[in-house]
Amino acid sequence: MARRENVSRVSVEVDYISACDQTISGSRNGHTPLLLWTALKSRRLADWRQRAERCVKLAQHAVDRLQAEGIPAWRNPNSITVVFPCPADWVCEKHGLAKSGGIAHLIAMPHHRDGRQIDELIDDIAMGSQAYGRASAAKPELVV
Repeated sequence: MARRENVSRVSVEVDYISACDQTISGSRNGHTPLLLWTALKSRRLADWRQRAERCVKLAQHAVDRLQAEGIPAWRNPNSITVVFPCPADWVCEKHGLAKSGGIAHLIAMPHHRDGRQIDELIDDIAMGSQAYGRASAAKPELVV
């Protein structure tokens, strides 16, 4: 908690979420760790391992697809975060991509079960980079 007049002293602009963090040192409430503990206890270790392995495979699939399109993408070993140059603005808006300093990233999560969302994102990135040749390219017009 802080007095209203002191909020600006702890407020920090966070560009990759396009929002302002007004918490002291990014502090959070005590409920989040309780929710995390409940989630962890809700499944067996083997289930969590399987989910994690599936996410790592999806992340590698994304790296492979992006690189096949000529887009320099990478991830750290065992990471589910894939980093690549910022695509066209319309792609970032459509897919809700976080971007900072000319780079964007996607995080392969369990709800991306079959990879269709990731493939759709990569198709749009490829369209924006190949058809328009630059990251700030305008959204293509729909021709009927």
